This record gives sequence, C-alpha cells and structure tokens, in this order.
Amino acid sequence: MTNAYLASVKSVLGCVTSQPIVRNSKHFPGENPLQSLHFPRSPTLLSDSDLGLEFWHYFREVWIEDTYEWRVRVESYRYHIVDHRTRHELFAFHWDPVLKVTFPHMHLGFGMRGHALPIDNKAHIPTGKVPIEDVVVFAISELRIKPLVPDWKDKITAAKERFMQLA
Repeated sequence: MTNAYLASVKSVLGCVTSQPIVRNSKHFPGENPLQSLHFPRSPTLLSDSDLGLEFWHYFREVWIEDTYEWRVRVESYRYHIVDHRTRHELFAFHWDPVLKVTFPHMHLGFGMRGHALPIDNKAHIPTGKVPIEDVVVFAISELRIKPLVPDWKDKITAAKERFMQLA
C-alpha cells in the first residue's frame, strides 16, 4: 500500500520538478510508524521558473476493520510555494489536527506584503483539505509553471482520486 501511495505522490510532483522525494519513518509505541515525505533539498525549484516548492507530507498505514484492509491515512501536510531567489513564502497550505490551528488552512506569505491586503500574512484562511495534486494544478494553471510531462492532467486526476479516498 505504502509503495503505491509513494509512487502516486512521486508521479504528481514529477509533473513540476525532477527533484526526488525522501521517505522517513518515526516509530511510536503502540502505533504504526508515522511516515513522512519531503524533498532532500528544500525548496526545490519548480520547472522553468523562479518559484520553489517546500513539501512535507505525513501519513501512516492503518488497519480498517470494516473492510479488512490496510489503508494509508494522511495525518498532516505543509506545502509552501516560495520565491526561490529570496526564499520568501508566497502561499502556504497547512493541516495538522494536533497543533493549535487544527483546521486545514492557507497563508498568504511575505511576498504578498505591499499589496494592500486586508489581512495579516499570518492569517489562517480556511481551505478544507488540500491535496498536493491541487497545489501542482494551481502552480501549472495559475502560476504558469511549465509541466514536465505531457500527460500531467491524467497523472494528477488519478492521484487526486486516491488522496480524496484517504484524506
């Protein structure tokens, strides 16, 4: 299960960067390991741009009694789109239900200062859960990141269906 999920995430990120992702595990007594996915060097440059992506994704395998199967359960995520030259955060998508702000949200980063926004850059803007697939589509469609593969829409659609079943 984990290997298929990892392949799906790699496929999505491969639409905008050639940077590999790393998987780590933390073991806790009485629980399955908490697994993390991230880039070894962060932020990673997005294809043909001056934008970078910081990516942290946490999940664990859990046994589902009702269906008698192992599933991947997404535990939390942090995705940041930054100006790669200055490292200033432009957009940040967060969800971690055990922290102070438990609902999925985004931040408009320091790169938005000076644009007369009616909120502080640390404001927690509710989003609902945001799969990395949506962030990659946002980067391609709205931030004009050039996709590295011609079938990027198909890869993202398939991966997003998997995320929404798990999240």
